[in-house]
Amino acid sequence: MNHHPAPNKLISINQRTLDSVASSNAEYVAQNGRGGKRANLAFHDLSSMDLGGRDLSYADLSGANLSDAALPGAKLACANLSSAILRLAHLEGADLSQADMRGCSLHGAKLTHTNLRGANLGEGPRLRVSENGEITFDPASIEPAELIAANFIQADMSGAILTHGLVMQADLSDVLLRNAMLAGANFRGALLDGANLENADLAGANLSDTSMQGALLEGAKLYNTLLQDADMLGAIIDRKAVRANSGVRNLNERKKPNAKLLSALLAEHESWISSYGQKGARLELLNADLVDIDLTGRDLSGARLINCDLSRATLVRCKLRLVDMSFSNLQEAIVSEADMRAIILKRAFCRKANFSGATFASVKTGSNPEKSIATSLQKSQFPHADFRTCNFTGADMTGCNFEGANMANVILEGANLKHAVVSADTLGQIETAGGNLDGIRLQT
Repeated sequence: MNHHPAPNKLISINQRTLDSVASSNAEYVAQNGRGGKRANLAFHDLSSMDLGGRDLSYADLSGANLSDAALPGAKLACANLSSAILRLAHLEGADLSQADMRGCSLHGAKLTHTNLRGANLGEGPRLRVSENGEITFDPASIEPAELIAANFIQADMSGAILTHGLVMQADLSDVLLRNAMLAGANFRGALLDGANLENADLAGANLSDTSMQGALLEGAKLYNTLLQDADMLGAIIDRKAVRANSGVRNLNERKKPNAKLLSALLAEHESWISSYGQKGARLELLNADLVDIDLTGRDLSGARLINCDLSRATLVRCKLRLVDMSFSNLQEAIVSEADMRAIILKRAFCRKANFSGATFASVKTGSNPEKSIATSLQKSQFPHADFRTCNFTGADMTGCNFEGANMANVILEGANLKHAVVSADTLGQIETAGGNLDGIRLQT
């Protein structure tokens, strides 16, 4: 890590000069270094300044004070932000891919939907600034990056380095952390609901008191990882990798119900439906192992199947109206031509599931045609799922992952796809179907 010699005080700059420096850097990037000039803003006081949407790729911002700066949508790819102070900075939607951010402070910063792919947030020298602007900086003193209470909701941190980072109380809901280096990081009290931690290195990390509901941890390294009171309801994880005395919560062993008992429960449920609740009993299963079950054509309307494992289940032409299947695993399940109107399928894991021909439309209630109950698929994982010819009229699909999903010939009238993550082919199919593209995120 090469730092310019630190001055005694931060270097002052006004907004007009800063705009000129940023414009010259944009020209430098656009012309591949043949024009313009690479920005050198090392150890500058840029606190509360506006750099929103500016192209500062490859710029030197090492040791800069960017506290409370406005940087939404800024391009900072490959920039040097080592030892920079970014406390309370606004970085929503910014591009920080491959940026050098070792030893930086992001305490309370806002980084929702930010691209941090391959960014280095490892250990480095920490800059401290007094109230009168005097600097304390020792290049030989190595400290972890500080991300305490920062907001990373739906950021892409795939392949990022965050070893020994201080991430306590941060919000990393629905963040992509595939293949990230997180060994020794302290996440105590952080929110990691729906986070994708596939193949992440969490060896020696502290995940105590975190919420990891619906998180994906396939292939994650959990050697000596602290999990005391971590909430893993609906998490996809190799349960053998979690020690029996780890103290993790809501990672209950799923139990396969007795075949005769399950048959009786299904019969009671169908009686409950046909009698409008006067006879029988609603089917309610929690943490049930229903892997490979065949329920073709059964009427499960109104059932509650919370955090159940329905991997490879056959639910062809099932009636699943108003069913609550939140946190359940439907990986590779066959649910084609099912009636899924007004289903609740929040934070479910449905990779490679086949829903072709199913209807997820809203259900009218009572005699008032203006009132209806919408299908809720919020923040569920549907990578490579088959949705051909499905009807999503009025469905709430916010925050869902549709990477690689087949959505050919779907109906999306009134569907809410805000913050959904899609691949290029899926985006084209949604656009062809007339879906509302506002807020959709293209995953490249």
